[in-house]
Amino acid sequence: EQNGNNYGVRYYIYGLTNFKTATIPEKYKGKDVVSLRGNTFSNMYFLKNVTLPDTITEIRGEAFYNCYSLENIQLPEKITEIKGSTFENCKKLKKINIPDNVTRIGGHAFYGNTSLEEVSISENSRLQEIGSSAFRKCYRLKEIYIPKGVYVNERAFKESPTRVLEYGSSKLEYDYHTYLYINKIMEKLNLRPPLSINK
Repeated sequence: EQNGNNYGVRYYIYGLTNFKTATIPEKYKGKDVVSLRGNTFSNMYFLKNVTLPDTITEIRGEAFYNCYSLENIQLPEKITEIKGSTFENCKKLKKINIPDNVTRIGGHAFYGNTSLEEVSISENSRLQEIGSSAFRKCYRLKEIYIPKGVYVNERAFKESPTRVLEYGSSKLEYDYHTYLYINKIMEKLNLRPPLSINK
């Protein structure tokens, strides 16, 4: 469908759940393809590989929701946000590279990605915020590095074994289980918790 002077993809092969691969072209009717609408690929249970063009600047929420078999996707460098539930329940996705221009990872963005082992965020990333339950129930995500000053919601890594570390710092910024343990002790002593996970 038309998106300003360009085009966006709306429900691309939506409902054809036997498809295993999908490729979005750079051009449609001579204009750039610049966006994926919400739910573009949602509930395509057998989709394994997706190829997106560099012209994409926006991927809306739930674009890959419940793509249980998704294994390979390279996010375009021009996107600035990974919106809510974009990759929720993508249970086969093992690694994802977050482009440097992304400033926010929305709530539930990677919720339930039980195979996710590697999230690459560079030291030069412009990331500012990781939302609630963004990486919840990512049972294999042991560690993640983020730039200094990123706001991490207290539920961002709930039920995940993830250590969140800042580049250039040996200080542990966030560990959900450690935080709960310390909180319980400090509450018993009627003291304020010694660390904050909201920055």
